[in-house]
Amino acid sequence: MTTTTYIWKRFYLLFIFSLLTIISHAQFSMTGEYRPRFEDRHGYKSLFKDGKEAATFISQRTRINLLFADKMYSVGFSLQDIRVWGDSPLTSLNDNSSSFHEAWAELKLNKKTSIKIGRQELSYDDERLFSRSNWNQQGRSHDLALLKWNPDATFKVNIGLAFNQDKEQTDTRDYATTGNYKSMQFIWAHKDWDKNGLSFLLTNVGNEQFVTVAPNPAVAHTRYAQTFGGRYSYKATSFSLNSAVYFQTGNDATNRTLNSNYAALDFTLPIDKQWEINLGVEHLSGTATTGISATKTNYSFTPLYGTAHKFNGSMDYFYSSNHLDNVGLNDFYANLNYNKQKITITFTPHIFYSDAKVTNTAKPTESLKNYLGTELDLQINYKINDKVLFTGGYSQMFATRTLEVLKSGDKNNTNNWIFMMLTFKPDFIK
Repeated sequence: MTTTTYIWKRFYLLFIFSLLTIISHAQFSMTGEYRPRFEDRHGYKSLFKDGKEAATFISQRTRINLLFADKMYSVGFSLQDIRVWGDSPLTSLNDNSSSFHEAWAELKLNKKTSIKIGRQELSYDDERLFSRSNWNQQGRSHDLALLKWNPDATFKVNIGLAFNQDKEQTDTRDYATTGNYKSMQFIWAHKDWDKNGLSFLLTNVGNEQFVTVAPNPAVAHTRYAQTFGGRYSYKATSFSLNSAVYFQTGNDATNRTLNSNYAALDFTLPIDKQWEINLGVEHLSGTATTGISATKTNYSFTPLYGTAHKFNGSMDYFYSSNHLDNVGLNDFYANLNYNKQKITITFTPHIFYSDAKVTNTAKPTESLKNYLGTELDLQINYKINDKVLFTGGYSQMFATRTLEVLKSGDKNNTNNWIFMMLTFKPDFIK
C-alpha cells in the first residue's frame, strides 16, 4: 500500500466517522430533485405570429438539498443547476448554469421565536403574492432576514426585512440591477380556527429608478409601494371556499401614484369520492391603454412575487413576466378534478376579460370589447411511486381581436402548448 493510498483511506474513515458523529447528535438530511421537461410552444405567452415555427425544447432542473438541524439552530443549502439540453458545448468547462437556490441559517431565540437569515424561499397562503414559483425551473428565492413567531400551533407571524445591492460599494447605495427590488419589509400573520383560516399581509417595497436631468448625471430615486389586505378560508366536509382582497398604494417605479386592487373568490364542491368541481373568479384592476403612459395614476395591480402559472391559465398569457402595468384582468374559471389512486386529471376552462378599456392606438376608432378569449387547460398527473411523478398537459387559447391588439400575433392561428415532465425526488440521507 502506497503512502498516498493510506492517507486517502484515513481521510475517508475520518470523514465517515465525523458524519456519523454529526448525525448522532443532530438531524441531517440530503435530498435531491431531478426534473426534465419537454415543451412544444405554438402560441405560448403570446399569440402565434405568421411565418414563425413552433418552439420545441427540453429543459431540466437538478437540485441537491442539505439540511442540518440542532437544538439551537438549523442550516439549509439548495444547490441548483438549470439548463436546456444543448445550451452549452459538449466540452464546456464552465457554462454558468449552477447556483445556490437557497443558503440560510435559522437561530432559535426561544421555543416560540426564531430568526432565519440568508437566501430563502417565501411561500404564503395560496402563493398569489409570495411564491416559490415552483413551475419555473429556476424557482424564486429572496435574500433577507425573517423573524418567525409561533406562539401556538394555530397562530403564526412572520416579519421580513431585505436590502439589496449588486456588489460591494465604497461610496454609493445605488442599485443598478433591474428586475429586482431595492428594499422590502413585510409582515404576514395567519390564524386558524376549527374550520376557518384568516391571513393578513402588509408589504412595503422600494424599487429604484434612475432619473437624468441634463446636464447632470443620472440620480437614483427609490419609490415605495405598499400592498395590504387579507385572505379568508373555510373548509367543511361538504364544501370549502377561499376569498381574498388586497390593495396597493404609494408610488410605482416611475413615480406614478398607485391606486389598484385585487379580489378573488372560489368554491370547491365534492361530487363523490373521485370527482370535485371548483368555481372561481379573480379580479386584478388595470389601467386603460390610452392612459398607461399618459396618466399620473397607475390603476394596475401587480401580484408581487406570486406564481401566475397556477392562477391565470397554464399558457402564461398574464402576469408571468408580462401584462404588468396593463389593462388588468377578470378571470372566470372552473376546475373539474378527478382523483383515483395514482392518477389525477384536471380540466380547467378560463374566460378572460380585461378590467380596463383596450384601445387600438393604430386605429383609435376601432371598437374593441373587454372579452379577451377562452383558454382550455388539461393536466394529468400519474404517481409512479412515492418519489417519481409524471405530469403532462395540453392547453389551447381561443383568442379575440382584443387580445390580438394587446399581444400582437394572429388570433386565427392555432395557439396551443404541450408539455411532459418527470419529477424524481430521492432521499440520499434521511
